[in-house]
Order: sequence, then structure tokens, then C-alpha cells
Amino acid sequence: MERAPKPLVHGLLLIDKPSGPTSHDVVDAVRKALKQRRVGHLGTLDPIAEGLLPLALGWATRLAPILTHYDKVYETTFRLGVETDTHDRTGHVLAEYPIPPDLNEAMITEKVQAFVGEIQQVPPLISAKKYKGRPLYWWVRHGKPVPEPPPKPVRFHEIRVLRYDPPFLTLRIHCSAGAYIRALARDLGRALGVGAVVFEIRRTRWGPHDVSETISLKDFLADPTLVAPHFLSLEHVEPHWPRLSAHPRVVERLLHGQRVPLPPLLRFIEAPERLLEFPYLRVFTTDGRLAAIARVEYPEWLHPAINFPPPTAETG
Repeated sequence: MERAPKPLVHGLLLIDKPSGPTSHDVVDAVRKALKQRRVGHLGTLDPIAEGLLPLALGWATRLAPILTHYDKVYETTFRLGVETDTHDRTGHVLAEYPIPPDLNEAMITEKVQAFVGEIQQVPPLISAKKYKGRPLYWWVRHGKPVPEPPPKPVRFHEIRVLRYDPPFLTLRIHCSAGAYIRALARDLGRALGVGAVVFEIRRTRWGPHDVSETISLKDFLADPTLVAPHFLSLEHVEPHWPRLSAHPRVVERLLHGQRVPLPPLLRFIEAPERLLEFPYLRVFTTDGRLAAIARVEYPEWLHPAINFPPPTAETG
């Protein structure tokens, strides 16, 4: 079986996170298993959440500002009839409500539609959003007063009711980066007049990647070398982006922070029609090494966005 490169790994590792550990716990475990310092996740999962947790390894961590903007898909179960301070089942109960016996799936589906599209969503108080340089959850856990965070625009592309078995409501949710499922539970519960919290949640998709591509955290920790089917090397990250095989002088200019004119390079770009679809382009050296990610200003320029050191550089 193909094995991930050793001893230093650069790329994306797709982990199936279990319910329980924090996303940082998973990162820390992978760092220790690989004996590699540069590891980070590309989208937090709450401790009770499970499913696809993408990890950036080595120089792939430089892609985080781009890859953290991916859409996500979740399957989640809300428990109706209760509100907690965290908007999930782990929090302190603030209120309980009776569930009307005539509340049915059709009525819930109608209410759900109000949240489809772009909405203004207030993030949960217990979240990683920053206030005075610290996450909101730090202030709450230390008993410090903190203002409610301002609403921010998020998009729910689809919210599908899968089943309603009172008091449990199971949904499939396709949303933008930055959307909080716990906040959706809070707001949908209030719209229904019965309250709601997240009872279970599983991330099934992140950008172009499906949970079927993952390796469980348990299996990875048992043998970190057998990760090849769940690992994307740096050269294979974002294969749908256009690819430029660049002359050394072009690579050098980009690596030195200089923009380069796009028109003379079009004949060296694979799938140049995708330049109108994607804002970024992968820049490869003539020997096939990914040297940079460039931002496309079509049809005039390529701007340097992310550079990757050559193999001789320190990479731990």
C-alpha cells in the first residue's frame, strides 16, 4: 500500500473526527503522531461534532486563508423543546417548552425556508469569535461580561428536513463558511416557538471533499503511515484550479512579490478557460514542483498570493 511521505508531510489530511475531543485536540494528536510541528485545522468542529476535519500539514498551512472559505455540508439532529446557553446539549438549560402535538414536518419545513439564502446571523456567545483579542468563550467561562456579537452575513444554500420524530428533528444543511449550526438551532427553535439545541452533528462535506475520503482519528493514530488514500500532497491540493507550467524567470518574479502579465502565459496554462471560474492559479516549476499560488486578475495580471519553499528549505 502507498504510504504518505516521511518524515515531513506537506499537504491535506482528511480526518474523521469523533465526538468528544476539540479540533485542537485532534491537531495536537496528529502533531505528536507525525512528529511534525506545522499542523493546523481548516475549520473548527465543536467537541460534540464529528465528521470531516481537514488538516493542513507542513507548507499547506499557508493555504489556510484560502481554504477556510469553503462551503460545508452537515447532517444534524436538533432537540426541540429546550434552550441552553451553548445552543447544544452540553450547555446549561435556560428554558424548557412544551412541544405542540400538532407540530408536524410540513410546518417545520415551511419555517425552515425563512433561513435559506443569505441571512444575518448572530454568532453564539460561546464561540471562537474574538472580543478584545480573546475568544468569546474565554470571557463567558471566566464570568466576564461580554456584549452580544454583531450579526454577520452567512448563506444557507439548502436546509432539508430529513425526519421529525418529536422531540428530535434531523436536517441536512449546506451552508457557507462562517455559518453556525448552533445559532441556526437557536433561531429555528425560536421561530417554532419551542426552542431547540443541537443534539448531534456530523460534517459530511467540506468544499469538494466528502467524509468518505477520511480516515478515522483512531485508525490514523494506530498507524500514521497508512494515510495515502486520505492524504493530498501539496501538488494535488485544489486540482480543479488552473495550472501554469512556468519559466524560471516567471517563478522568480512571483516569489519576489512581483506581478506578471497574464496574456503571454496563456499558452502554458492547462484549462485556461477556468481562469474565469476560479480566482487562483497553481504555478509549477518546469520540473513539476508547486512553487506558488497566484491570484488571477483576468485578463491582465497574475499576482503572487502564496509561495512554497523549495525542498531544501527547513520544512518541519
